[in-house]
Amino acid sequence: MKRQRLKARKEEEEMKRKRTVFVGNLPISCTRKTLQSLFRDQGSIESIRFRSVVREDPAMSRKVAAIQRKVHPKKQSMNAYVVFKDEDGVSRALERNGMEIEKDFHIRVDRVTDNSAHDHKRSVFVGNLSFEIKELTFRRHFEKCGPVEAVRLVRDQNSGLGKGFGYVLFESADSVQLALELDGSQLEARAIRVKRSVKKEKQKNKTDGKKGSAGRPGKGPAKGPGPERGGGGRGGFKSPKKFSGTQPRSSKSSGSFRGEMVDPNKKSKQKGLKKKKPKKPKKTVHI
Repeated sequence: MKRQRLKARKEEEEMKRKRTVFVGNLPISCTRKTLQSLFRDQGSIESIRFRSVVREDPAMSRKVAAIQRKVHPKKQSMNAYVVFKDEDGVSRALERNGMEIEKDFHIRVDRVTDNSAHDHKRSVFVGNLSFEIKELTFRRHFEKCGPVEAVRLVRDQNSGLGKGFGYVLFESADSVQLALELDGSQLEARAIRVKRSVKKEKQKNKTDGKKGSAGRPGKGPAKGPGPERGGGGRGGFKSPKKFSGTQPRSSKSSGSFRGEMVDPNKKSKQKGLKKKKPKKPKKTVHI
């Protein structure tokens, strides 16, 4: 019964995720009414949850900080999750992606499910960014390469400040080549790095392949770790068995000192024996 309930709950959560959209780069002044009016034409809304609110006072609860809008002065944006009553609302809500709902605030609207649908052919990775850069500044730097569909700054969960890297998604794949030419360009007094966006799986396989070909001891190719020294891998030595409490101890003496128990029978026998008197030395006779 418990397993069935867990399965039913999991299916229910998955269905809810399919009816949910992520809305990023919202101004702190944004309210539930603002989002309801923004997505009312897209479909009936079931619920709205605000997230990524960086508290001004760490002692304050996140919920209270979100309600009272007492946020960190350097983090004037937040995110939200909007749950629709049907999946059609999600498809229509995506039309709001990139919309400027307030001056200098272009929102990002994504599906919560199917993260693999991100088009890496139209995206670039940007590194060495300022931790305090705003999404609008980041966006405008790349708009010269072509229409930008969305930008994303990766932020620290606690401080809300950027981690120094982000992504730009263009409307056309042709803009990527122009964006790569901005590698080394100055953005807020920093020379940024611009590379093609690569899937995590491909990136992982590349790094694992390099590690495997480097010939480091104890590590094999990208498929997995090779036999360790003394391991049971092909051609390797068998690893020594670890001692467990159920295994008998070896009777052979080890390098550490071990005292022997005295046999009481032997002791009593020794008491019964007479002590031998020491022999007197023979007198030397001088002739």
